[in-house]
Amino acid sequence: MSHSLALPPELTIYTASETRADWLTWLTTLSEDAVVDGAAVNQVDGAGLQLLVALRHAVLQRGRIWSLLAPSATLVQTCGALGASVLLSGSARQGDLT
Repeated sequence: MSHSLALPPELTIYTASETRADWLTWLTTLSEDAVVDGAAVNQVDGAGLQLLVALRHAVLQRGRIWSLLAPSATLVQTCGALGASVLLSGSARQGDLT
């Protein structure tokens, strides 16, 4: 089983605080592996990517598997440009915290 989360269209410094609060609530309900849908992301900056890295880390720390599905072209491009391509790999387990 998995627990899914759809990323919002905007992952930027302007939405980071609200997004973080929503994700913290989502994490409290995480009792299964996490499936994160990145298809809707059309704006992302360094702050948004940092938040996404923190989310991935929190999921893995809980002993759950992280899976990022259908990352948008914008998300793929930004991850590559900022050296965060590890977020794009199919799935990750607890030992994959880098």
